[in-house]
Amino acid sequence: MAVTNHERVGKGLTLVRDAIRPHLEDAWRARYGPRWLERVNQHLYHPDPHASPDDLVFLLKAMDATWGRFFRKDLPRATRAYLHLLRDARNAWAHNERFSSDETLRILDHCEMMLQAFRAVAATAQVQELKRSLRRQVFAEERRAAERKAASVATRGEPLAGLKPWREVVTPHADVREGRFAQARVWRVGGLCGGGWLTDL
Repeated sequence: MAVTNHERVGKGLTLVRDAIRPHLEDAWRARYGPRWLERVNQHLYHPDPHASPDDLVFLLKAMDATWGRFFRKDLPRATRAYLHLLRDARNAWAHNERFSSDETLRILDHCEMMLQAFRAVAATAQVQELKRSLRRQVFAEERRAAERKAASVATRGEPLAGLKPWREVVTPHADVREGRFAQARVWRVGGLCGGGWLTDL
């Protein structure tokens, strides 16, 4: 069964969560100790009543809220933009929104950039494979659509160039070739048939 775009997005987001979580926890725990989750949650504009490191949205919001103190010097500046893009993607995924192939590729691109920023080599390779498999699927669908279109065009309009006339392919009966084909007898049919014509060949 083919993998859906919703499944691809979910897999990419899960890879991001599992790759960045240990690094974030280490950074926050080193500063705040065993109660790091509570302390980090307090940095959020709206603290999460169910804060959990298993929640990618919480990790991304907390990372954004503590960016200047913990991550600004160690991560590329563009990484912060990916935080917001991935949060939007995670919310859309959680609400079972449909993703086009183009949207899915963009989200996977953002996942890849985030993973590269954290030097998560194995996870990056898995996201890249998700992208390759999607491109192969799109290519196959486009090829099938083009073949169906070509087949439909070939069956309408003018005959294809190079086709021989039927007289060159089929040999007519001698009566037809020599003009001795008898005139068909035509009977007038009345009554319940409505006065139609019936030809007796």
